Amino acid sequence: SNILQRKNLLEAVVSTQSTGRAAKFGIDTPQSLADKKAKRSERFGLAAATNKLAVSSQDKSKDDEKLKKRAARFNMSADAPSPKVIKYDIAEVLKDKIEKTGKTTVDLSSAGLSLEERKKLRALKFGA
Repeated sequence: SNILQRKNLLEAVVSTQSTGRAAKFGIDTPQSLADKKAKRSERFGLAAATNKLAVSSQDKSKDDEKLKKRAARFNMSADAPSPKVIKYDIAEVLKDKIEKTGKTTVDLSSAGLSLEERKKLRALKFGA
């Protein structure tokens, strides 16, 4: 019993000394981190024990409003799905190019191509 009391007393003294040293040298301890979080939550008006994953209905409505404003700014309908990607078949593009030029070898650089052909070539290269 006496040994147990000494051990508890020694642990209390060591923890007090270590927290004092940590404060002296600017080292964060679990207690100081908790204090910092509490002070920050007070400063920004947040509840100390808020659930980070909880989303209120107000937050959702704000997000919906923000999306609608953004859609209006870019002349898009917020409810309409995004346009589908048109993929070109490279065989058709090459066949068209061979028919136009009459050559069997095809240069895939954009030099000397019309604007429409450049767009098709770029769509082929980048999959858009």
